[in-house]
Amino acid sequence: MAGGPATAQEKPEDIIAVQLRDQGYPCENPRDAQRDPAESRADEAAWTIQCDGQKYKVRFVPDMAAQIEKID
Repeated sequence: MAGGPATAQEKPEDIIAVQLRDQGYPCENPRDAQRDPAESRADEAAWTIQCDGQKYKVRFVPDMAAQIEKID
């Protein structure tokens, strides 16, 4: 179901890629999403994700848009 809650079959890279696209960032063929424990906080998960031609650092903050930083 599109737009519904995440299911067990959804991979982290797919969920993060949807968030990136929703916020206007290109992310084709997402892969290699890694949680970053050093950057994560108790209620904010930080991830690094590789897409075709782009790499991003993404922090999910409750009740706010994700904080996204493009990595060169």
